[in-house]
Amino acid sequence: MRRLRRDDVWFCELTPHVRLPDLQLSFRAADLSPVLAAFLDVVRANCQEVGSRLDEVLARHPAVRSADRD
Repeated sequence: MRRLRRDDVWFCELTPHVRLPDLQLSFRAADLSPVLAAFLDVVRANCQEVGSRLDEVLARHPAVRSADRD
């Protein structure tokens, strides 16, 4: 997060380090929204394990497969 560099945001170390909770993604698989597509691209670029799993799940989803044929 520090690499994002914003003048209005600052970061500090927490001691002891705290494990963050797991995050869950929830969205309509057949949603063709450009905003959702951009968000999922950011997830793929920054969370490689999640992005790979996301692509596997979406490839098997019937709604996505039918949208790809349209």
